[in-house]
Order: sequence, then C-alpha cells, then structure tokens
Amino acid sequence: SVTGVQTCALPIYEAPKDAAWAYADFGKAGKVKQRIEMHDPDFTRIVFANGVVLNFKHTEFEKGVVDVRVRFGWGRREIPNGQYFLASFGSGLLPGAGLGKHSWTEMGRLFADRGWEAKLRIDTDAFVWAGESADTALDSQLEILAAYMVDPGFRTEVDPRIPTAADLIDKAYRTNPEALAGDALERAVDPKSPNLIPPKAEMAAWRVKQLEPIFRPALTQSPIELTIVGDVTEEDAVAQAARTFGALPPRAPVDRRHADTWFLRFPASAPSAPIRVTHEGAPEKAAVQVYWPLWVAEPKRRREEYAIGLLARIFNDEVRHRVREDMGKTYAPEARAAMPDFDDQGYLVAAVTTSPADADAVAAAEIGRAHV
Repeated sequence: SVTGVQTCALPIYEAPKDAAWAYADFGKAGKVKQRIEMHDPDFTRIVFANGVVLNFKHTEFEKGVVDVRVRFGWGRREIPNGQYFLASFGSGLLPGAGLGKHSWTEMGRLFADRGWEAKLRIDTDAFVWAGESADTALDSQLEILAAYMVDPGFRTEVDPRIPTAADLIDKAYRTNPEALAGDALERAVDPKSPNLIPPKAEMAAWRVKQLEPIFRPALTQSPIELTIVGDVTEEDAVAQAARTFGALPPRAPVDRRHADTWFLRFPASAPSAPIRVTHEGAPEKAAVQVYWPLWVAEPKRRREEYAIGLLARIFNDEVRHRVREDMGKTYAPEARAAMPDFDDQGYLVAAVTTSPADADAVAAAEIGRAHV
C-alpha cells in the first residue's frame, strides 16, 4: 500500500472561449454601379459604387465549390529589391499572423465547421489572396479575406515558427538538385539578384513585424479587384460581395511601383563552360537544365510567343523520346517555355533529373535535339 500521498481531482477541461467573430459587419452593403457582359473569355464584370470590381463566372466543374481571388496593389513592383526574398518568405506566414482582433488559432476555432482558405501570393504587378470554399461558406470566405484587407494582424505568435521555416527552405535548396540548379543560374547571371536565398541565420532572425511596412499599405489602401468563379449564382455572389468588399470605404489608386525593380536578364553571351554545383541530397540524383534565352514578353509579340509555345511542345516530345525512350536515362524529362509579360526575360528550358554519371550525356542529347 502507498501512504503519505495526497490526491486531488483533476480540473474539468474547458475549451477556450473565443470572442464573437469581429468582422461580420463592414457597414452598409455597397450598391452596384455598373454591370458589363465580357466576352472571350465570357464572364460578368460588376463595379460597385466604392470602386471595387467583381469578376464573376458561374461554373459547375466542381459541384458546390467556389474559388475566390482578391487582387490588389502592385505586387513585386512595389517591393524594394532588398526586401523581395523577405516578402516572398513572409507571404506564406502572413495568413498565420492573424487579424487585429483574432489570432489564427481563434479563426480556426471560430470557423471550424466552415471550409475556407487564405493564401497570399506575389505576382509581377499585384498581390493576390486566394481561397476555395464551399458555396455554403462563401459568406465566411469573403468576410475573412475582407478582414485581412482592412485589419491585418501581423501578430508575433508566428515568430517562433520562422526559424523552422528558414531551416526547411535552406534544406530544400541544398538538397533539391532542381532548385539548386535554378539558384545557380541566377547567381551566374546576376550575383545581386534579390531572388537568391539568403543565409539560413539571416532568415531565422526575421520577424513578422518586418513584413508590416511591406504589406500593410497595399492591403489597407490599394483598390481591390475581386473574382468569384464556381458553383454559385450571380445573385448570391453579388449579395455577399456587396456586404463585404462592396461596403468598404473607397480607395484611391496610388502608384507605389519602384523604377528599379529587378528582373532576370540574360547576358549577351553564354558562359564559356557549363555551370556546375553540388547538392547535398540523394547522391544518385542529378539535375540537368539547358536554357535558351528568348525575349521579354509583351502582348504585341503574342503571335511569336504562341509559336514558341508550339515549339516547346514539339521539343518536349523530342527530349522525352531521346532521353527516356532511346537512352533510358530518366523517366520524366521536360521542355517548356516561360514567358511572363513585362517580367523576367523569357526562356526555353529542357530539364531532366538523372544520375550524376549520365548528366553530361543527357546535356549533350538535349542540346543535340534542340538543333535537329
């Protein structure tokens, strides 16, 4: 028997009590000022009195699913070059930094029975929130994204996750031959590229408050273009948009673009020797990437771009036939063209994952097929 031990009943567990959702009311629902039927592609454009634009299209590709996009600001063009990697890193953390009146954890509990998303990406000339929800949860999805546009939290609760995220990114670059090859290309083209991964210690020292001057002005001041596509009626989409984004105060356009935004530009002549780097991942894997620089894409050269796209498909078939079927050196070779408008210089690339012993033979085959 045990003596001299005092026991007591454990306290009954009580789930945390969250405050009521603070962003259900954005004010008086906005009025529709204009409705335009667009063609090629077909969709409806609706302009609210506060200037918010809604692009709407009803689809039934996925029953009961609705995609939402919120486009705002100047994206990459309004981020200082020296802060671009920080911004790219932080865009994945920003949703977890919550709202002014709710933490990310609270939001998860408040909407545990509702399907919603909040993902932020940086495009060349805009920031974009993306979310997918059920048609029955569109009201919550729009409330959450509108809340990020008026009261982003930049809460420090996310800071403890940053060193882990930095470690994962660093390892991904060092152990992934494809990622390391892309990084090596930019280092060779321009050692000062803002896309280059910083040292792990530098990333680990970043804090969420450093993101606030980068993102807050665009979030809270920029005009908004909203897109709703999916299995929802126009009537419901307009009604939900009107009471959220349509109810916000008008936003005047402000040009925050930087004149010196860095974009990839290839040198006039190629390096005299292949660029070789060593990864720290699986020793049986090697990446071979061969690039052919093109031009900076723009709409007036679209016909040429279509021709390059067709060439890329033909080249993709040729590389697959030669490297996979004839040589048996890889399973999934790829050739593709990348030509974003007014962005990085376009290029055609053949990319193959193979073994280190076969890398030179694969590179020669890729170049050879390109000249057939």
